[in-house]
Order: sequence, then C-alpha cells, then structure tokens
Amino acid sequence: FIIGGEGVRNKQVDCVIAADIICKPDDAVAAAKTCFDALKCGGEAFIICGDSKHRYGVEIFEKECTKLGLCVYTQDVKDLGMYDDTKEGLHLTAGYVEGMRLKFFHLKKR
Repeated sequence: FIIGGEGVRNKQVDCVIAADIICKPDDAVAAAKTCFDALKCGGEAFIICGDSKHRYGVEIFEKECTKLGLCVYTQDVKDLGMYDDTKEGLHLTAGYVEGMRLKFFHLKKR
C-alpha cells in the first residue's frame, strides 16, 4: 500500500507489520488512519511501540484505532514471554532507552 507522488493508491493488503512508528500524538492518529486505509477487510496489523513514558502518543493509539472501527488487542511484550529472548538485541535497536517497555498491538479490520 503506497500513496505515490500523484496520490495513487495501491491495493489494500492483508497484513501490516510495523515498529517504533509513534513518537508524538499526531503519529498515533496518522498510524491508525494508515492501518485502516491499508488493510483489507479481515486484514491484520502487528505493531510494537515503546511505552508512553518514552514514546509520546502511544497512549492514544488504541483509542484512535477503535474510533476507526479497528479491533484492538494489546499486550506488554514482556508478558508475551519473548522479552528475555530479545532483551540483549533490544539494546542494539535505534531509539531504545534503558527501562523502556514495549507494547504489542494486534489490529484487525472488520
């Protein structure tokens, strides 16, 4: 799904995968709208973001998705049981801050 220079849209997709896409409240609104526009009915998005202590706007992302009619499931990455396996690699990622918690969003378009 790409909006080209001429505003041309490609076909909607079944799946969106994204990480660290929200740094301010406007990003949360734009990310929700982009996921809604990009996904086919029945499509899903899998997004991981830093917590709102470190990434402003993450706290409103779920509400923005819900306003558009997306089904939203959220979970702390640590609760998914993957944190210990990835903790060392997290320190190598751009933007990671010690003590940051990561939040997993699973969106589904009805």
